Amino acid sequence: MLNMKMPLRKNEFVQVKTVEGKKILFNLDDGIVLRVNDVSSFLWEMIDGHHSGQDLAQTLTERFEVEPGIAYQDTRGVLETFFKDEFIDYVK
Repeated sequence: MLNMKMPLRKNEFVQVKTVEGKKILFNLDDGIVLRVNDVSSFLWEMIDGHHSGQDLAQTLTERFEVEPGIAYQDTRGVLETFFKDEFIDYVK
């Protein structure tokens, strides 16, 4: 289960490519590939080792003018996928 209060960082083995205007994330360590939508791409860019999932949800609320509860659920879903597939980890 993802801890939304801890700062998150990107896995150093992840490369990002843009194809036809969409970002594709490649985890070179285990071969997993994710094609991300605009919201997921925005969240990916915000992961910098300083922001927590809660911070990202708040930023998503402001940037996309969505209800805080919806932003939190969407952010959590995206981050859980990133975490499960080892694209991100907690700052240690």
